[in-house]
Amino acid sequence: MNNQTFGKRGEEVAREFLKKKEYEILATNFQKQSGEIDIIAKKNGEYVFVEVKTRQGLNYGYPEEAVTPEKINRIIETGLQWLEENDIETENYRIDVIAIETNNGKSKITHLENVSID
Repeated sequence: MNNQTFGKRGEEVAREFLKKKEYEILATNFQKQSGEIDIIAKKNGEYVFVEVKTRQGLNYGYPEEAVTPEKINRIIETGLQWLEENDIETENYRIDVIAIETNNGKSKITHLENVSID
């Protein structure tokens, strides 16, 4: 399985994970010049911009370690564009990271809520 297919499979797993936690999936793979958001969801009136990182083994570190401050800034900028395009005026949003580690056919999902730059 190539990296792109592997990443898309991780995004599918993340969507199902969020649905089971009663998130409403509003959009996937939203792209603008500023960047891309893997999943845009909503729960309890709060908009959630989700970055999904999938790794096979830990040779390159934990998946969530790949989410840099620059990436978070791009997600914020892109998320604000999505809100504007959908005529949503709110400051009630957050960034989450779903990290998926696969090893020997088993997956471990870590959901980090309200990720910030600090």
